[in-house]
Amino acid sequence: MKNTTITSAKKKVITTLTAASCILSLSAPAIGSTTIGTAIFGNSIVASAATYSTNYQSHSEPSRTLSNGSRGDDVKWLQCAINNLIVNGDRSGSRLSTSKLDVDGAFGNATKTAVLAFQRKYGLAVDGYFGPASRSKMKSVLRSATVKPVNGQLSAHFHSSEFACKRCGATHTISQDLINKLESLYSRLNCSKIIVTSGYRDPDCSVAVGGYRNDAHTLGIAADVICYDKNGYQIASSRVAWEAEQIGFTGIGIIDSTAIHLDVRTTSNYSNGHWFGDERNGDNNIPTFKNYKPRW
Repeated sequence: MKNTTITSAKKKVITTLTAASCILSLSAPAIGSTTIGTAIFGNSIVASAATYSTNYQSHSEPSRTLSNGSRGDDVKWLQCAINNLIVNGDRSGSRLSTSKLDVDGAFGNATKTAVLAFQRKYGLAVDGYFGPASRSKMKSVLRSATVKPVNGQLSAHFHSSEFACKRCGATHTISQDLINKLESLYSRLNCSKIIVTSGYRDPDCSVAVGGYRNDAHTLGIAADVICYDKNGYQIASSRVAWEAEQIGFTGIGIIDSTAIHLDVRTTSNYSNGHWFGDERNGDNNIPTFKNYKPRW
C-alpha cells in the first residue's frame, strides 16, 4: 500500500506579516523522515519537526489504556512500536500494513488507525483502545528496537549518515555484522575508501527504485558499494565479489563493472538466506564467484 503520510506530501508553512497586513503561504517539501508541525512565536507560525522513529525502548511503556486524546511519553512508545512493526516486522518477519506515525506523543486519528490495523492483524478486539490485551500482544511480537545507534560513527571507516535512505533521508539501525564485514573488505582489498551508494531504504523508497518493501535494504542489512584502491581507482566488482565471498557475505550481487550489492541475510530475517547473482545478465544462481576472480 502506498504511503500517504507527510513524508511524501507537502506542508504549507504560513508566516503572518503584520506590518504588511497580509498572509503569505510558503510551500516546502517534507525533508527526510520528519514532519512539519507548527509552533507560534509572536506573530509568526514557524516549523517544528516531529521525528519519525522505531526506537520504542527509549520511551516509557504504557501502564494505562491509551485512546484517542491521550498524550504522553507512553504514547510515543506506542507510536515507535507501531513504526517498528511497519519497518522491521514482528518476530516472525511479518510487517504491519499501515502508515508510519509521527512520534509526537499525541494519540490522534492516525495513531488510532494504526492501532486498529494492529488489532485486526493479531486477532484482538478491534476497538482502537490500546489496553492490557493489546499491550501484551505488542510486547510478544516486537523485535528489539535497536542494535546500534542510528546516529554516529559505526566503525573506523563508516558513519551512520552514509547509510541513510538516499531518497528520503530516513535512518535505521544498521546490522553490526554488515559493518564488520565491510571493514574486513576494506582491509582485505587495501582500500583508500568505500563509497556506500545505497544503504538503508525506506520501504516506500525501495519500491520506488524497483525493489521490494521487505528486501535486505529495508532491514538495514545491505549496502551497495564501490571500492577504491590506494591509488584512487575503482576496484572491479568481480574482484570485490570474490573477496566478499571469502569474508562471508551471504548476499552478493554484481551491479555493473565496479558497483556491487552486499548483504548479510540469514533465514531468520530474509526468505532466501543465501543469494549470489550478476544483475548485468540476470543470473541469480551463481554458486561461487571463484571463476569471476580476475587475474591481477
